[in-house]
Amino acid sequence: EYGSIRNAEIAFRMKSGEIRNFITSLEIIDMDGEEHLIVTTKDITERIRMEEELRLSEECFSKAFNASPIQMTISTLEDGRFIHANDAYCNTLGYSREDTLDRTSFELGVWSDLADREQVKQKIMANQSVKNMEISFTKKTGEQRLGLLSAEGIEIHGELCILSTLTDITDLRKMEIEMTRLDRLNMVGEMA
Repeated sequence: EYGSIRNAEIAFRMKSGEIRNFITSLEIIDMDGEEHLIVTTKDITERIRMEEELRLSEECFSKAFNASPIQMTISTLEDGRFIHANDAYCNTLGYSREDTLDRTSFELGVWSDLADREQVKQKIMANQSVKNMEISFTKKTGEQRLGLLSAEGIEIHGELCILSTLTDITDLRKMEIEMTRLDRLNMVGEMA
């Protein structure tokens, strides 16, 4: 009875002492009544190294993305469907991750002005970045907030998507307005 081993991953120690990984197939065949062993091997050391580097890179990106205090999302360019949204984004807008993923920014009513979304889309389609674009956005509660949006185009599985960050500057703007008002009051007081 003849058997075979197909695509077994094994490690070999080379003459130099280096350990390299191979994919090996073995098969016993009958040739004129004699058994012969056919062995094929392919060195997959570099492929394994690249796969590990890719896995580590994806893990680092995922941790940085999810742990960032800056609101971040990845959404499809065409319809604005959320592929990823970090906790900071979900917490700021008042949605759970489950509420956000696989829904569009239009369904959630995030854009206070749809012309802003169209402007971002056009820039990304023209292979340009968006840097600190001032927009109004709407939270789940209906509250309107002011934010700075930055966005880059990225391709995911052949589809053009948007990686965006959003910084809520509502409180900062209120403070700036109040400081300007206080400066005017001080100037009036000094003049008097």
